[in-house]
Amino acid sequence: MREVRWERMFPDQLEQTFAECPLVYFTYGLCEPHGPHNALGLDELKAHAIACAAARTHGGIVAPPDYWHIHEVGGYGNWAHHHVGNPPRTWLTSMPPWQHFKNVCYHIRG
Repeated sequence: MREVRWERMFPDQLEQTFAECPLVYFTYGLCEPHGPHNALGLDELKAHAIACAAARTHGGIVAPPDYWHIHEVGGYGNWAHHHVGNPPRTWLTSMPPWQHFKNVCYHIRG
């Protein structure tokens, strides 16, 4: 199977693949509880897998997964406290949405 994941490619593979199809898939997903039966990174795991399938079918490269967190921000913090917070999960980190948006813009511009 042809490798499409940026982080697993060698420089010559990446350059050849990009020359054939100058397209990069960027996927983003929350890393949060999805019930005791699912991995924390479920959102990004699914998005990344779908992007890999699309790249294998249609060409392009898939950028490394980007997991992000908004658990302690505004309404998300309240929701998490009432629906997820028993017991408190201090390992849930957060980043302001504006910061993540700036990162996404930087990736697209680059």
